[in-house]
Amino acid sequence: MMKPFLFTKFLLFFLLPSLVWSQNSGQALDKGSAILEATLNGKLIKFERKLGASMIKENNSLTITGQTSDDIFNAQSIVLNISSVNLDTKIPKGEYKIVPEDDATTYLVRAEYVVISGGNSSYWWSNAAVVKGGSIIIEEISDTHIKGKFSFTGVFENEDGSMNAKNLVKVTKGVFDLPLKIRGVLDPQ
Repeated sequence: MMKPFLFTKFLLFFLLPSLVWSQNSGQALDKGSAILEATLNGKLIKFERKLGASMIKENNSLTITGQTSDDIFNAQSIVLNISSVNLDTKIPKGEYKIVPEDDATTYLVRAEYVVISGGNSSYWWSNAAVVKGGSIIIEEISDTHIKGKFSFTGVFENEDGSMNAKNLVKVTKGVFDLPLKIRGVLDPQ
């Protein structure tokens, strides 16, 4: 199986850019209808830029993303992902717990927090093998909208790829209320 940090890097570098690039930069997203925010180590952070919620119909993979800034060299980002393990299981409303990858039977659930400062990135992953707990709760889901809550403890990834269980980010009171785009893997961006 793919290691959690490699899986999430795949999401960050493959799915996140596709969500960001697929948005029409000339078309502003109505901030009143799109919310992605969480409390990180006690401080409320609003991810109001580059918001996206996308479901890939061929594999039932759901990704929710947002950034604090349009500045690609200085921003904070959140990425939430729920993927069907057997590819044909739909993602209905309900609670999706973050469990160690080897324990995932129906859904693989991952979350990450990223800080980009001066072009250098630092990653905190929801690595349930290191820190237990966390979930994504979908309260409402349709072909055009998704709403819910999330929480997790992010574990810092060292430069050598190892996880630092002493450097944690506690993500609590996370909420999202976003338009949902359902698309195919090969749909044009």
